[in-house]
Amino acid sequence: MNASTRWIGRAMLAVWLTWAAGLQAWLADSARLAAVTPDLSMILVACLAGALARRELPVLLALAFLARQSFSVDPAAATLAGLLAVGGLVLALGSVVDVAGPLGRGLATLLAVGGFAFWVEAVRVVRGAAPEGFETGGVAALAAASGLAALALGGALVRLPGLPPLGRERW
Repeated sequence: MNASTRWIGRAMLAVWLTWAAGLQAWLADSARLAAVTPDLSMILVACLAGALARRELPVLLALAFLARQSFSVDPAAATLAGLLAVGGLVLALGSVVDVAGPLGRGLATLLAVGGFAFWVEAVRVVRGAAPEGFETGGVAALAAASGLAALALGGALVRLPGLPPLGRERW
């Protein structure tokens, strides 16, 4: 596979991640859907981190960081640290569970979204941006909705158009 094909795959990855982050922000802005909106961009990151070639993980995390920051009010350092932790979690989990399979994707997404949301909520509390205190109910609901969405849609997400040039890997 040549380098230009890989760059086209990376550009498509950026498009899919940006669309996921934008759709998530739009859905979360709705009062009716905010409580049950899964973390779409993190679902995509967790599913693809287990399916793409390992050499693409830093690119995936960098593009996910840029896409999330485009639609987020969270501090950039917190988002970057959370995404790096998610990447490490998927790598560590991949040595124990098949994260490319449906149950492994669901578990990886559940842990990734839960950990990331817990981390961002902790940063908000420390910065004083959450005056009501630490809210764990929303974190649990977000993680559960995202885990179920990854279980249902994960197979389709790893086969999105434009991503095959980035390689597939069975851990």
